[in-house]
Amino acid sequence: MKTLFTKSCIIILFLSNIFILSCATKTEVSKKEDNTIRYEREREVYARHKSKVKSFSYYEYTYVDNKYDSLGIKLFEKFNTKGKLIESIFYQNDGTIMSIDRTDYDNTGEHMVFQERTLFQDGKTPLKKVTLKYDTLENLVELNTWEPMSISKSTFLYKDKNNLIKESVTEKGLPFFEINYHYNDKNKIINEESVYLKQPYLNMIFASSIYSYDEKLRLTDIHEYDFNMLLQSHLEILYNNFDSIISKTKYGKKKEVLESDKYKYDEKTRLIEKEELNKDSKNFKHNKTYYGFKGETIKTEVYGEKGEVLEYSIFKYDNNWNEIENITYNASNVPIKKTTISYEYFE
Repeated sequence: MKTLFTKSCIIILFLSNIFILSCATKTEVSKKEDNTIRYEREREVYARHKSKVKSFSYYEYTYVDNKYDSLGIKLFEKFNTKGKLIESIFYQNDGTIMSIDRTDYDNTGEHMVFQERTLFQDGKTPLKKVTLKYDTLENLVELNTWEPMSISKSTFLYKDKNNLIKESVTEKGLPFFEINYHYNDKNKIINEESVYLKQPYLNMIFASSIYSYDEKLRLTDIHEYDFNMLLQSHLEILYNNFDSIISKTKYGKKKEVLESDKYKYDEKTRLIEKEELNKDSKNFKHNKTYYGFKGETIKTEVYGEKGEVLEYSIFKYDNNWNEIENITYNASNVPIKKTTISYEYFE
């Protein structure tokens, strides 16, 4: 699935992870980031395709009175014979369905043409529905969002096959805003502008972003501005000699560090460690992820604001490099929870 750089993001929190159906970040960031952490993102898909996984079930357990107490199934996913995900069902702790994601492909079973996500209030009553349509190049061309009190639609216009040049958003059938994207002669995005399309702010630019590149055409900076062209944030990206990202740092209005991601690699340029830091006091996060030689996650650590380890998780895999178990421990090495994954294979 191609990552778009629109501002429309459909996110659902599940357990301690974020599952993304379609999310917007900047194209160049996504491409470079994909090269940097491709092992983390692609290993599972590759492993399941290679081992012909038909479906898998994700279970969670808590550790109570020196034993694991099952919380039941949390996620069930199905794949086609090409290894492509066709259905995901997320479950609440009481076993009711939280959401269902479905993906349709063309006759080859390889290329996405349609996606649908439905969120449920009580396992039965739809609370929100999102549909996404793609062209033959798997570019997102239409996104529809339905909620009981609102309906919105986003359409996407491309140039030269893959370059998104405009996103138009309507609410209840009326124009709301649009985002225009501009490129340089090297086909790199250099500017995006968000424009209101409704009164009393008709045609007012309310946000803009400026992109900068180095001599290798690697994205190095993104400056984001408000409607007064006052700087709101600055994302700085640094690379090593192998064109892999070694750090991404986001600064605020006063040049203070808001977020920081750091990456480490082995002598074969394989990602071995990623550190994430968010200094927002209301949403503080400091995590580290360690990777094996196949790109598999082998350990994660969660830190407190004083730098102390709060908890860590250890991961296990089968012979196909499919994850089968991870156990989370507290700082005293006592288990907190466990997740297990079971697989069904095509014959």
